[in-house]
Amino acid sequence: MEQTYVRSQITFERAWLLLTFAKRSAVCAARTRNPGLVKDSLTALAIENLACEDVRDDLVALGLIFHCAKSIHSEPAIWFQEVAQISGPAVAKLLCDFLLRGDLDQILVAMGWQEVKMPNEVGYVWGTRT
Repeated sequence: MEQTYVRSQITFERAWLLLTFAKRSAVCAARTRNPGLVKDSLTALAIENLACEDVRDDLVALGLIFHCAKSIHSEPAIWFQEVAQISGPAVAKLLCDFLLRGDLDQILVAMGWQEVKMPNEVGYVWGTRT
């Protein structure tokens, strides 16, 4: 039960680091087309285990991760389900329920993200831009 122990050691501050890592890893996955980085993103969320105290923060991250994963593989649900199996009960349910959303084809916008074109790669910003 090492997984349970690791999740129990996550403080609020560590949780935010894991969420930041999850988002950055997803973007790197899209840029390099590396599926391993998608799994790293989802694993970071599994370890974070909702310790940021507001599930909406996890949902925003999941929106970006799903979008980036979809740019690599037509069936990103495979990775979500795989990580759900090693997650705690709450995150496992979150991952599985996320896949049931009716707006997955527009999840980037639904979660407040915007794709921006950069000279040699893609980037993402969250929130309103002026």
